[in-house]
Amino acid sequence: MNGKYTIGKYEFENRAAYEKARRELEFLSRLQRRYPLNQDNALAISDILKKSGVSLQSKIGMDYLNRLDSYVKGAERRGKMKRRQRKMGWLWQRNLSVIAGLLAFMLCIIGVYTFLNFYSSYRSNRKIWELQSLIVREDAYMAEESKGEAEEAIIEPEAEIIDIPLEATEPTILPEYEELYALNNDLAGWLRIEGTGIDYPVMWTGQDSSYYLSHNFEREDDKNGLLVLDYRCDIGDRQQNYLIHGHNMRSGTMFGGLKKYMEPSYYQEHKYIAFDTVYERGCYEVVAVFVSQVFDSDSEVFKYYNCLDISDEADYQYFIENLDGIKLYDTDAVTQFGDTFIMLSTCDYSRENGRLVVVAKRMEGIQ
Repeated sequence: MNGKYTIGKYEFENRAAYEKARRELEFLSRLQRRYPLNQDNALAISDILKKSGVSLQSKIGMDYLNRLDSYVKGAERRGKMKRRQRKMGWLWQRNLSVIAGLLAFMLCIIGVYTFLNFYSSYRSNRKIWELQSLIVREDAYMAEESKGEAEEAIIEPEAEIIDIPLEATEPTILPEYEELYALNNDLAGWLRIEGTGIDYPVMWTGQDSSYYLSHNFEREDDKNGLLVLDYRCDIGDRQQNYLIHGHNMRSGTMFGGLKKYMEPSYYQEHKYIAFDTVYERGCYEVVAVFVSQVFDSDSEVFKYYNCLDISDEADYQYFIENLDGIKLYDTDAVTQFGDTFIMLSTCDYSRENGRLVVVAKRMEGIQ
């Protein structure tokens, strides 16, 4: 060796150091064949060295340990990253599970709410259908009346006609509404618009206009409510402007369909409204459709809901002129002083305290 002890690039001071390095190299060569030194094997090699009790102290061994240490640190960093990723993945999965659970719960709540709304609407509609079935329309009761008169003419002998002085009497309930009125004497009449879903009783308490907006005909709680004649109106005293309130239901029930009157084409197909009081039948022609609102009491603006008594010609002119100024489009109806009107009023959500109103005039001589 020419006085030098070398292994590759490594030099040793004496033979003892050389021999130790050679033995360590042989051990490391065997270990290298089984576990090549890299980041993937670093932790396994480190574990083997600890368990074998081999102490690497030569230059070759120390250099190997330094390289191994750098790989171990890299493997540990990668291990931590993987554990963090696994943890994040677990947390993400757990969060996804929580989110999925919340979504399922929300969908369940929405489903229950939708079902309850549907059932509520169905229940309200069913009660309305039951009420509609109790109405005896004119053709039916006229047929019965004619039959009764014919039978009476055959059976009864001729009687002496006696003049009896007429006395003032209470208004007579129309035959078609007798049964309904007997069930609930808050019934003021019935409103229907051919070709639409609007075919409902109109209620009146004479005290407030809100009760039947949240109750049905049987006085049970019902968010759909019914149509309500304003408490300031009185069907017993034929005044000249009836204000009828109704909810703008998203389901389209009650006055939910009135919004369609904002289109002139819809008006053309649904010009006429049947509104009977319990005392007399009436057919009305649409005069105007407009959007307004409930104003502050001290606002000096046109408040349609206060134009109920237009028996004075000046009040009538004020009402008609303001209708002309705010109506959405022109109609075919011609009005004159002395006409009787109905105003169908419901909520409009395009503005605060908004109201959509359809005004119609009574067509005299038509029932």
